[in-house]
Amino acid sequence: MSDNQLILRSYRLAFEVERRLHRIDRFRIPVPYGIPLVALAYWAAVMAVFLLLGTLPIAGVALGALPWPVRLVLLPGLVTRALCRPRPDGRPTHEAIAAYVAFLVSARHLVGLAPPPRGHGWLGAVAIAADEHAVRSPRGVVRGPCTVVLQRAARLELRARAVSLALLDRDDELQEPQAVALSAGARMEVSPCGRR
Repeated sequence: MSDNQLILRSYRLAFEVERRLHRIDRFRIPVPYGIPLVALAYWAAVMAVFLLLGTLPIAGVALGALPWPVRLVLLPGLVTRALCRPRPDGRPTHEAIAAYVAFLVSARHLVGLAPPPRGHGWLGAVAIAADEHAVRSPRGVVRGPCTVVLQRAARLELRARAVSLALLDRDDELQEPQAVALSAGARMEVSPCGRR
């Protein structure tokens, strides 16, 4: 085999673009495939966290009880190795952590791909009907304060702070629509076709 040939033990390594450190001046680092540069950044961040933990009362005493090679070499090396290994969703660990933190601080509900406005708003008339997948209206919960207008036959059961509404199988509409007023904090549970 000539000196110009390169042996690839995995096609994944051929297509993965990652900056790695293979040598420092004339010293060749004795690690297969070199050290990823992101690992050096992880190591610096882990060392900063360990130094910060060393200043805290309880964690500082626990870390101070360890020998310095374990505290300054072995533990940061193991944590750095753990951060370099997993690739959640195919992303580097720092991107996965940033995405998780962004998820924690972002809005839980979206209205038109934007956070909902703060406070209470008032809606006009909202019609609730079945879609193309069902003949009957879907199961759901309506919270007050609001007024629900029934145009089809239904069975109502009153309970403490809740109204149970079961739509009947009959398709006939009511002669006069019936209005049910829900106070603030009250709720109406809607069940299609008399099932709950």
